[in-house]
Amino acid sequence: MANGTVDKTPDLEETSVTPSSQKTRRQNFTFAEDAALVEEVLFYKPMHGGPGHTWMEVEDAMTLMFPVTRDAKAYKERFGTLLKKFKANDAKAKWASGTAEQVTELKEKLQECLDLQCEADTLAATKMQDRKTMKQRLLRDKEKGKEIRSDALESFKSKKRLRGGEDEEWSEDESFSKSNYAKRTNAIEAELALKWKREADAQARQIALEENRLKLEEAKLAWRKNATLTRSQSGSWSWKWTSRNWIWSMTVARRSATVAATTNP
Repeated sequence: MANGTVDKTPDLEETSVTPSSQKTRRQNFTFAEDAALVEEVLFYKPMHGGPGHTWMEVEDAMTLMFPVTRDAKAYKERFGTLLKKFKANDAKAKWASGTAEQVTELKEKLQECLDLQCEADTLAATKMQDRKTMKQRLLRDKEKGKEIRSDALESFKSKKRLRGGEDEEWSEDESFSKSNYAKRTNAIEAELALKWKREADAQARQIALEENRLKLEEAKLAWRKNATLTRSQSGSWSWKWTSRNWIWSMTVARRSATVAATTNP
């Protein structure tokens, strides 16, 4: 703070560009926006991706709470800036508003976000490596199948050459050998197909287990948010309330006021 003015760190500001018909202007994020953004990121987990886990959900939730027009990209970039400053433990990473207690709690939630981001990065890298390993294995099995079929064909041709100078009485046996070769080839292909199917099923089960684990984490987070609301009900209004709890409590307050006005004219 200098000359009675508040020091705003440039690194914690966000620039939004209006349409080309207007001039570019800076729209700084407030502490309330930062706190709400971190809450929504913890709730939706857009770093995991997939249905219900995108930055569009975060944008929709933030739009309901704040009149400032920002898109999903702006919120994603802002979150990246907050996370980057938090990881760097930069002493200049401070806000123009917000008490020390509020900033401390926000940083605790940023640590949760950082853990989620690291987990998402690890999961993505693991899936990529699994796909690469599976592809290499399928290619090896395919080449092995070609070698087996080639060896079987060469063996059949060798037997055929040995029988070439004999009488036609071998024709029936030769036909039988061709039939055996076809059966053996089909059996090999069926075995390879079954092996590939089993590996694909195992991978699908692994993905399903991971999805169930993520759903469990979401349920735990929802429980924690509800627990925060329960604690807040015993005292005065607190900034710890999440946006959804605040909207819900305001709705209950309006209904209570309406009932009171009706019963006590």
